[in-house]
Amino acid sequence: MKPYYSLLLLFTSCAITPTGQQLAQGNQLVSYGDYAESIPFLEKAVELSPDNSKAHASLSNAHLLNHNLEKAWTHARLSLSCPSPDQEAFTNFLNLFETLDMKYHFTKGNLHEDEILGILGKPDSVENHGHQQIWSYGIAKLTFTNKSLISSDCNLQNHERAKDLFYY
Repeated sequence: MKPYYSLLLLFTSCAITPTGQQLAQGNQLVSYGDYAESIPFLEKAVELSPDNSKAHASLSNAHLLNHNLEKAWTHARLSLSCPSPDQEAFTNFLNLFETLDMKYHFTKGNLHEDEILGILGKPDSVENHGHQQIWSYGIAKLTFTNKSLISSDCNLQNHERAKDLFYY
C-alpha cells in the first residue's frame, strides 16, 4: 500500500455520501499522478450516481490523463447530459475537444462525416439547414456541407447552463 493511502482513507472517511467518498479517493489519486489507479474509484462513483456530472467529468479527466481518449470523450459527453452540469464538466469538455482537435484537426475541416462518426460517435442532435447540417456534441457544433466538415465551434455560449455558470 502506498504511504498516502492511509491519509487518503482518513480524509475520505469524512465524505458524506458513498459517491463523495469514491470521488474524493479517485480525485486524490489523480492529483498524485496515479491515473490508472484512480479509474476504479471514479467508475464506482459513476455507478453509484449515474446522473452526477462531477463524477463523469472526473472519470473523463482520469481517462484523458491515462491516454484513453475514447472513454474520456464518452464521459465528457455524459457529464454535460446530466441534469446539472457544473463548471468542471464544461471545462473538461473544452479541454478534451481541444485535445481531439489537435489530434484530428476538426478546425481545419475537410473530414468526411463518416470519419467524424468514427471519432466522436453519433451526435447529440442534427440540424438541417438546406445543403448544410450542424451536428451538436455537448457544446461543440460541427458544420457539414455535402457530407464534408467545413467548420467546428466549441463554445460555452452553445449551452444554456454554461451561460448561467460562466456569464453572469
